[in-house]
Amino acid sequence: MGLFKNIFGEKKAEAAISINKPSPVFSLPDENGNAVSLSDYSGKRDVMVFIIRGDFCPFCQMMLRTYQKERERFAEKNIMLLSIAPGPIETYHRIVKDMGLEYKVLCDTGLQITKTFGSLDEADKRMYPEGMPVPASFLIDKNGIIRFVSRADKAEEAFNISGIFAALQMLN
Repeated sequence: MGLFKNIFGEKKAEAAISINKPSPVFSLPDENGNAVSLSDYSGKRDVMVFIIRGDFCPFCQMMLRTYQKERERFAEKNIMLLSIAPGPIETYHRIVKDMGLEYKVLCDTGLQITKTFGSLDEADKRMYPEGMPVPASFLIDKNGIIRFVSRADKAEEAFNISGIFAALQMLN
């Protein structure tokens, strides 16, 4: 737990959402500037949304690579992967290309959607004036209901990929 406390700080972001409740809705530009909305998948696909701090964060780079590595398992369940990152678009256009990511990275410049998901530590102003994103994953079913949450500021939940795949078994 000491490692996570050192990386993500002692103060936790406010957890604004919970399992079995409706997901916040959003529309953000992807790494190419195209608008992507959660409603694009409503009734069609489940969505795994994962929030990262930025390209500077080694933990977040691990999340990006792990989701890329496991993308086929998500595809088998018809789950769309969407990462939400602080802008700018140009940074994530480069990262998607350099890392060979086969999913979209949405740019939340201003961190409003990150805040809506309860994944913004507003007291931590080290990188962004709005606060520091707290890495988190949210599995949202095709009806817009959150079915799984994993947050980096909770050591017992931090990037729990096995927990995500266990939650996938309950979908459909």
